[in-house]
Amino acid sequence: MSNLEDSAGISKLLILFMRNVLTLFVVFSFLFSAAQGPMDLKFPVTPKGFYATVEFSNDGKLILFSEHQRTYLVDAVTYRTVYDFKNTTKSTFSPDGKYILITYSDKIEVWDIASQAFMYSTRVNSSGLTEAVLSADSKYLVMIVPKNSWPVQYELVTIDLSAKKELQRTEIINPNLKICNTATFNRIATFGLASKATIHNLQDGSPLFTIDLGDETINTLEFSPDDKWIVIATTGGKINIYDSKNGNLTQVIKAHKSSATSASFSNDGKSIVSSSLDSTIKIWKAGTGKLQKEFKEEEAVSKVYFSPKDNYVIASMNYNWLNIRNVATGKKHNPDLLSIMAYYSGPKSISPDEQLYYTQSKILKLSNAETVHEFQEEISALNTVETSPNGRYIATIKGLHSSINIWDMYTGKMVGDFGFPDSSRYVMFAQDLKFSGDSKSLFIGWNNGDLWQWDLEGAKVTKAVKAPTGLGKLEVNRSRKQLLCLSDSVLTAIDANSLKELFRFSADSFRFFTLDPAIYSPDESLLLLNGATKIMVVDSRTGQLIQTIKKERQVATPLITPDNKKLVVVYDDPSSYVYDLQTGRQLMELKHVWNSSQNAAEFLAQGAKIDPAGTYLQVFAVDKIVDNRNYLQFWDLSTGKKVQSVPFPSFTSLYDGSSFYLTSTADSIRLHDHNSLKVLATVAGEKMQVDSLNKRIIVQTEYAVEFYSYDLKKQLAIASFGKGGLTERFISSGGIIVLPNNYYKADPDAVSKIHFQKGLSVFAVNQLDVELNRPDKVLQVLGSNDTSLITAYKNAYEKRKKKLALSDDVYAHNSTVPVAEIVNRYKIPSEQLEKTIQLNIYAADSTVGLDRYNVWVNEVPLFGVKGAAISKAKAKKFESTLTVPLSNGTNRIEFAVINKAGKESYRQPVSVYQGSKKTLEQTHGYQAYDPKATKEGTVYFIGIGIDKFKEAEHNLQWSVKDVRDLAENLSTMYYNYNFVVDTLFNENVTVANITSLKNRLQNTTVNDRVVLSYSGHGLLSKDYDYYLSSYNVNFQKPEEGGLPYDVLESLLDSIPARKKLMLIDACHSGEVDKEELQKIAQVNNEAEKTNGAKGGTPLVLETKKTGMKSSFELMQELFVNVGRSTGATIISAAAGTQFALERNDLQNGVFTYSILEFMKSHSSATVGELKRYVNKRVPELTKGLQVPTARAETKTSDWNIW
Repeated sequence: MSNLEDSAGISKLLILFMRNVLTLFVVFSFLFSAAQGPMDLKFPVTPKGFYATVEFSNDGKLILFSEHQRTYLVDAVTYRTVYDFKNTTKSTFSPDGKYILITYSDKIEVWDIASQAFMYSTRVNSSGLTEAVLSADSKYLVMIVPKNSWPVQYELVTIDLSAKKELQRTEIINPNLKICNTATFNRIATFGLASKATIHNLQDGSPLFTIDLGDETINTLEFSPDDKWIVIATTGGKINIYDSKNGNLTQVIKAHKSSATSASFSNDGKSIVSSSLDSTIKIWKAGTGKLQKEFKEEEAVSKVYFSPKDNYVIASMNYNWLNIRNVATGKKHNPDLLSIMAYYSGPKSISPDEQLYYTQSKILKLSNAETVHEFQEEISALNTVETSPNGRYIATIKGLHSSINIWDMYTGKMVGDFGFPDSSRYVMFAQDLKFSGDSKSLFIGWNNGDLWQWDLEGAKVTKAVKAPTGLGKLEVNRSRKQLLCLSDSVLTAIDANSLKELFRFSADSFRFFTLDPAIYSPDESLLLLNGATKIMVVDSRTGQLIQTIKKERQVATPLITPDNKKLVVVYDDPSSYVYDLQTGRQLMELKHVWNSSQNAAEFLAQGAKIDPAGTYLQVFAVDKIVDNRNYLQFWDLSTGKKVQSVPFPSFTSLYDGSSFYLTSTADSIRLHDHNSLKVLATVAGEKMQVDSLNKRIIVQTEYAVEFYSYDLKKQLAIASFGKGGLTERFISSGGIIVLPNNYYKADPDAVSKIHFQKGLSVFAVNQLDVELNRPDKVLQVLGSNDTSLITAYKNAYEKRKKKLALSDDVYAHNSTVPVAEIVNRYKIPSEQLEKTIQLNIYAADSTVGLDRYNVWVNEVPLFGVKGAAISKAKAKKFESTLTVPLSNGTNRIEFAVINKAGKESYRQPVSVYQGSKKTLEQTHGYQAYDPKATKEGTVYFIGIGIDKFKEAEHNLQWSVKDVRDLAENLSTMYYNYNFVVDTLFNENVTVANITSLKNRLQNTTVNDRVVLSYSGHGLLSKDYDYYLSSYNVNFQKPEEGGLPYDVLESLLDSIPARKKLMLIDACHSGEVDKEELQKIAQVNNEAEKTNGAKGGTPLVLETKKTGMKSSFELMQELFVNVGRSTGATIISAAAGTQFALERNDLQNGVFTYSILEFMKSHSSATVGELKRYVNKRVPELTKGLQVPTARAETKTSDWNIW
């Protein structure tokens, strides 16, 4: 006992010391954050995962994903991406965990994790294999790089990173590289698939000795952890041990009957594990070579290694299966898992605590292969971006799903959001889209030949036709009266208004290559068809062939002079030609020569144009002989001579804006002065468009559309669009528009996908959303002239702030944010077998003092809506140890404090996965996960139905049946759960009986579900307070005998169960704008007393246009949480000013009927899916008279209701 007490005392002192150090750092960081404004908002860019190799950092805080041309650095607590690197080929943590070594096709970089900056970068020859490693102390970068292209030769290069100086460069033969594990032992090994390996000195690269296997080949080479030994696996099935100081062979283990594919030491250096094509894995005692363990696999093993604590061996099988075995028991700790990158997996694909591992886009529990987290694509890459002629609308095609988003930039609303489910992603997808000339329609072409006309104002398809031969690309002429549909060899012209076919032109023997607005003549009377062997001039109204010009080469750009008399065909090399359009006769040749030396030049099609007078041809050329530079050239079309040539930077596309040029490269957009061609501004991006009407430049990046000022120097906003698509049905997560100062307008579904970040620390969106979700500010920046809508958005924000009881200065940038920290956050195991965890919490506020705190698990407040009070008056610091019960599965834990001014600290989530300990010991630590087994936890259905009242004239017909039907259907859905039903009907529906239900719900557990259903009357008092009917309610004064809504909601507050759903099928069950209704009543009352007042017609205080919603309605529509939440999702049958309807033909309330209908068609569903369904179905059944609303919901914890 005394030893434990001593240890505890020392631990407490150590914790206290570390806490004080941490506090100083955290306080400084947060005060700095408050002074500098909000944190950075981050879009949900996530690893795709299937083809990724993965490493956990040494401390387990970060995960590094390397997949095709992309590297993601992911927070291991929240699984949010905190940094990503593009165009990479390989990435790995440094041995000391301080850096990330990143390899590209043409360069190698070292990234400092602490500063989030590159501390070293060097270019390499991209013609061959490149290997790079960091020394154990990260002082040296060692590379094997190609010396030349062919025959490929390699060099061993050592870089001193502190001095950023190359120490040596030595020519070598072998392209594979291994470096010693300790900082004190400066050895490097180079080897290939041959019999020899060379050991070099780290600093100067000089060879120390050579290991020669003679007739055998080296498969793998590894140093021991202390660097004293080298182990080599040979093609002869042997494991050879060498002294790393001199290369002496000290031991030969005849390990396998076939080739030994790999061999490596355990982390403690006491064992060696080997694998072979003979389908065996063997563990040997280091030093003696004695066989300790042998595991027989079902197929050949490519590679094997020990886990971080040596308790497991991980084997990559020949057919990309990944096997994990317990060393002590030999038990396989997972079913065979397919992993495309299994061979490239390493020891760090298992977390340092050996609780988690990664494979095939999932983080799994090592104990039973149960999924802890699955990486899913939250945001899709943009394929196509189009801007309407008036600049109002942005339309995009996204990702493999080919889902389409249409955004009204004047209102900030997504007016079109549709696509197809994942199961149809390769069957049905959008090919192209174009806006109509009046910006009222969008034409969408699909791969199956469907052509849609989407009405932008009505948000629906108004016309749909079948294109003759399928669609490859769409184009409209400048007047946008004609739509061109192009397939491989057929061009169809369609009237843009009626979608009727005008003419069709078949190329027969060749395929079209280009389709561009420039193919029309300036007056649009002629159409140029650019084929593989000829150019055809066609009457654009009738499709009649006017002229055919034989092409000299395939790659060409045809242009017509403004007078329709000349055709200019620009070729890349060596000449271009001018033709008489009427006769087809060649008039002149433009020779692409370079000065007097006659060196060849290559013309570029992008940017080629003829001036309005038809005098000059403007074209870009690149000198292929002298300097390989781009030049802007002007050619006289009357003489065929070049009159001017000016150097111009290379580009992939160009826009000529008359007063400026815009050019794009693979990763940047540049603005040039039109006269001097000087680069005036550069931004990152892939493609660009110009909105000349609104004077802004639109830049397409990988995941977003960015808006810039006309000089490209000021970023106005960023719009990003969520992923759409589920296995069986299409669901989109909406989108978000962000300003440079982090104010944003977002669809509620998109809010749960974003996060805030300071450095590499991830913070929850919750309270920052209240400050930064400002649609009014976004519309102002976007240049909207709809002042009424901007004012309504501003009022909605103010109403939300008032409802949350926040003062004006709570979210002012100059007010101090209190500090809150889970001190032991990084010591909490990511996988927890116990049912509870201990949180060491610390909070501080140096100004107004602390008021209360709370802990949330999956958005459910453990201390209720109000939180727990901090008893000490004006407390500036608070620390405690809390015991938090864990739910089965993922627990997203947050801790925050609120100061006396009402400002809440930033929340840093911690994710803990709780798995059952039951039977783990009986199965030697492995328990197979069975999703069909009886589920732990009880489902409580609380049903309150009333259709008979003391005041019988108010009786209903179907309310009791509503509740009974829900209970019966839910019991079927929860067949593998313990299902408990508790109901109150008619005379038993009293306030006392309802409030007593709280006592029963207090007996629930954290793994239970609670579904509370009420069906009956909903009543508003004269003060517009909301009551639910009881049996003896006074319908004229519902405050007499009625159940206050707050009392019903409080049933779900502070109970142990965390998955809570309330369904209210009653009139006025959505919230009402009580303040507004009271004002209206007061004004009307005064009007009745005023002489001359005519009648008592209610006065509407909020003047609104047709279709405009009140600020209260907008508040509910725009914002996720508009009140302090109990953690329950509450779905109401109707808005606060609407009635909930019953229908005899349905024999249910419409709201309940819609839920029952959803249950019949969905064998499994989340709460969010249920909400979306009833929100769509109820208005359909009531013709818009009844629209369900969500009084409260959890957005990041959308749980499966069944």
